[in-house]
Amino acid sequence: ASAPDLVQSSKDIAINFFGDMEICTKKGILSERFFNSPKSSRVITYIILNPQTAHPPLEIYHALWPDECVEPEVAGRNIRGYVYRSIGNCGCVTFQGGHKRREDGGTDNESTPNGYRLNPNLNIITDVRQFDRLVDAARRSSSEVQKINLMKKAVRLYRGPIFRGAQDEHWIISQVNLYRLRYVSLVNDLLRALAETQDYTCVQHYALNAIDLMPGNLKAHYWLGASTYHLGSIALAKNELLRAKEILTCEEYSILEDYLRKSEDVSWEKLSK
Repeated sequence: ASAPDLVQSSKDIAINFFGDMEICTKKGILSERFFNSPKSSRVITYIILNPQTAHPPLEIYHALWPDECVEPEVAGRNIRGYVYRSIGNCGCVTFQGGHKRREDGGTDNESTPNGYRLNPNLNIITDVRQFDRLVDAARRSSSEVQKINLMKKAVRLYRGPIFRGAQDEHWIISQVNLYRLRYVSLVNDLLRALAETQDYTCVQHYALNAIDLMPGNLKAHYWLGASTYHLGSIALAKNELLRAKEILTCEEYSILEDYLRKSEDVSWEKLSK
């Protein structure tokens, strides 16, 4: 597959974490399912999602596999192998080491195990960082049209939880939950903004995608029903409510009904007949 527009030179690497992990270079796209090394992808993900400092091998090992007791030398050897296996070949992570100082004041060429960090010689772009930038830009925008366009771009980046294959693991679950909440808040803001412009076709499109990603998003169900109603099909709007009833818990559906009863966007009397 061809690399995305963000990759313009051999120094550009775009890494997607939302949904299934992908590494994009000028040579093409490498999906996580082809890595054949789950531990390698976890090590690289940990380093890239925590770029503020260099990470010693033992720190990485304990962060990812806290129940495993290994000697520092073994941890260093294992992490080095994980980094340079498969996805490490793209060079997105580099070793940051010092030099052992001899008694005569000189230095050896052997690096000390200071840690691993992002390669400073490459332009590494992640969809997570893009998402944050777009959301911040949307919040600062004074133009409603520009704000909506920025929110659309950010919403399209979210294709599922960060690093879906490891989303329930302790070392990443806080970031998974953080961006899940950020996405829900963002898409609900986008749906409301689109409804205010009466672009109900667009509301319907983004609401359907939002429900596909987060079935329990009540506001997405609300706006899907409201947009279908405004597009002139009360029968289809009723069908969407029936579908919501199958997806949601009894308590969630009761809250959704309450939203619709109090709504100025639809006639609950017509929908409930």
